[in-house]
Amino acid sequence: ASRLYVSSYSGNITTIELTEKPDGNAVDLKATFQSHGCTPSPSWLEYHSKTSTLYCADEGFTTPDKAVFTSFKVEADGSLKLLDTVTTLNGGVSTTTYAVGKEKLTAIAHYGGSGISIVNTTDPSSLEVLRTYSFSFGFQPEGSNAANPAVPFIHQVVVDLTRNFLLAPDLSANMIHVFGFAEDGTLIDPQGQDPLLVHQGSGPRHLVFYQPDGNTGKTYAYFVMEKMNMLHAYEVLYTATGTLEFKVVFMSTIFGGDELPTGAAAAEIKLTVNNKFLIISSRMDKLNPPGPLNPTSPSDTLVTFSLNPKTGIPKLLQKFSAGGIGPRSFAINRAGDRVAVALNAQNKLVILKRDVKTGSFLGQLGSFDLDVGGAAGLVSSVVWAEE
Repeated sequence: ASRLYVSSYSGNITTIELTEKPDGNAVDLKATFQSHGCTPSPSWLEYHSKTSTLYCADEGFTTPDKAVFTSFKVEADGSLKLLDTVTTLNGGVSTTTYAVGKEKLTAIAHYGGSGISIVNTTDPSSLEVLRTYSFSFGFQPEGSNAANPAVPFIHQVVVDLTRNFLLAPDLSANMIHVFGFAEDGTLIDPQGQDPLLVHQGSGPRHLVFYQPDGNTGKTYAYFVMEKMNMLHAYEVLYTATGTLEFKVVFMSTIFGGDELPTGAAAAEIKLTVNNKFLIISSRMDKLNPPGPLNPTSPSDTLVTFSLNPKTGIPKLLQKFSAGGIGPRSFAINRAGDRVAVALNAQNKLVILKRDVKTGSFLGQLGSFDLDVGGAAGLVSSVVWAEE
């Protein structure tokens, strides 16, 4: 059996036990526990297998300026034991953990709170907020108005593969902030470092790094643009002065150049375990007809690109049904042959089967309707908990 955790804006985290059928073409999914220790609006989960610890970021929809970041011990039966919780800026939507000497620090991206927090997570039972960074606009971007002024929306935090830089896409500013690290792991602005600017109205949401030849070769970064549904690829250049530069190598829609469906919104991007493919989730495109796991409505799309290791250029490989509407989050298992999709619009979890070598999805193995309340749009993230 395998185990997953699914968060929901209704305030709970659900433990899901997955059991494979003998033929490998179907799975049984069962909810075994629910935790309410990351209320009110858990939005992002991060699992650490070595310590059996689950971290949760909360958007704090109903508690302005009192969102929380929470740590749990994963018990042998899959239940969650609350370890500690700290108050943070509002709108936690992404986390990433990095080491500084013997210390472990976790950066949190705050969408609604327009900022980044750094939390010491060395001891999961004793969390400490080390530093909070708040962002603001010195001017109002094009399209904003006095009645509804624009504010920065930090949507993700990602540490680069050298572990020397932290990148943070700002969806409303149409830029990616680039920070360095001080000796204590807090953020600094490297001298001479410029943010990466993207087209006005693009809405950069998430990114991944890729090194085809390990740390001896070139580095590439891939960004999904939520508002324009674009995929941008850059070669990342590490300069002698200690800054990052970005050279464009590819730009296309997330559908590989096809005309974009009305209402579509790019969500997640991930590099596969074998370092050969990109997978992007598209919400509300409804390109796929009803299927066995979603018989009453069309489904959205997961788009797979193969990566050219010599140039870093992505090539469209496959567009495959997500098994329902609103794939806000998805997670790839350690073997790379199963993908769990959290369908926000339908409060459903779907398990898909992949061919690790070809990169293609092969079919839908099972689905599960989560008990998170009657309203749509509640399921927010999913992670595998593999030891």
